[in-house]
Amino acid sequence: IWIAVSITLVVLSLVSGSKIQVASTMNDKVLHLAAYIVLGFLSFAAVRSLNLPGSSNILLAGLWSFGYCVAIGGLLELLQQLTGRFPDIVDFAADAGGAVIGISFSWIVLRLYQLFIKKQKED
Repeated sequence: IWIAVSITLVVLSLVSGSKIQVASTMNDKVLHLAAYIVLGFLSFAAVRSLNLPGSSNILLAGLWSFGYCVAIGGLLELLQQLTGRFPDIVDFAADAGGAVIGISFSWIVLRLYQLFIKKQKED
């Protein structure tokens, strides 16, 4: 799922603005935030399961995930120039903010899951 979401973000970010019509009532910053909440959530879960160096450490796993999301977001903002669109620092900020929210939410869900499993094993 993580890879599919990443690929979808790449494709949607690089499609020419004239070829994709976003609902006119929706602010594109909200779309960036939402997309990167999902990517951040899935990235954290993926990093924790991939056994990357330091991924057993919550902080390092969060940093790996944040680095991935920020790298993707920044690169896509720069590459948009090739499609007739323009990079936007506010879009990048929304990407980074969404990643932080998604990673945090993923950590909370993981922690609650661990507490629930631990409690069930004790019972």
